[in-house]
Amino acid sequence: MLDLRMTRLRVRWRFAEAIRLPAYPGSLVRGLIGHGLKRAVCLFRARPCQGCPLERDCTYARLFQPPAGDEDARRRFSHTPPPYVLEFELPLVERLERGAVFQFHLTLLLENVLPYLVVAMEQAGRIGAGRRRIPFEVISVEREQPPGSEQWLPWREQGRAMSDPVYDPVPPVPERVKLHLQTPLRLKRHGRLVRPEQLDPATFVGAVNGRIRDLEWLYGRGEPVPRPRVHLPIDGDTEHDRWLNWRDWSRYSNRQGTRMKLGGIVGHWTLSGPPLAPWWPLLWWGQWLHAGKQTSMGLGQYRLEVLA
Repeated sequence: MLDLRMTRLRVRWRFAEAIRLPAYPGSLVRGLIGHGLKRAVCLFRARPCQGCPLERDCTYARLFQPPAGDEDARRRFSHTPPPYVLEFELPLVERLERGAVFQFHLTLLLENVLPYLVVAMEQAGRIGAGRRRIPFEVISVEREQPPGSEQWLPWREQGRAMSDPVYDPVPPVPERVKLHLQTPLRLKRHGRLVRPEQLDPATFVGAVNGRIRDLEWLYGRGEPVPRPRVHLPIDGDTEHDRWLNWRDWSRYSNRQGTRMKLGGIVGHWTLSGPPLAPWWPLLWWGQWLHAGKQTSMGLGQYRLEVLA
């Protein structure tokens, strides 16, 4: 069981005019929501979050510039993982015509912030997107209950407050599972990015395990759930049908004033065998928490296909 309170949202926007989207829209959506939220809640707009007297209680700071917390957390994290993950419909589109619906998913790991996010999206829609400031309308914000069930209801009609979700049971451990790396997976080992030929089952499972432990440390209710070290033997019975490739992607960073390269591993990979059994629940829930770096923009997204 995860030591996390996870809320999954399905969001739909409609733009007033045709708009060309970036190659990957994660940075655009994150920027729009962040800008709208800061405008809606920040009392000191010209002041940086770090050192602000309201930093630990401010909804914007908690979501977009989360403080490191206590001394142990500051030693553990050079950059605190934010408590949300974006996901987008695949395949991505480069252009939306006027009136077309833009849909994405957002996974939240904090309670009592959803109303602020809805207000932030509405605020962002009035400001507009891109250089032309194209306005958009928030058509719907739906909450999945429970997470992973694909049962969606308008967030205002749930009939209950943001409480501990009741997770659907994790499916039984399959004999074989096909892992689809849908958006670039960026992992580092010994200070270098892991390339497709270097990715093995132990590295991937270790990355998912580390990601979930970090999130439990920061946003869970207590100490992370104790788990053994990852050790997966690599032999002919563990991995099959391996097709992994490197996909380059870049975005312009307004904060750093430069174009950043954010390539990573995509493709598919079939895994099987008893060594996966202890890690199956983590792999299952990692589908909505992602793995690697830049997960808040939607990178590191994967899906599991259970094979007969």
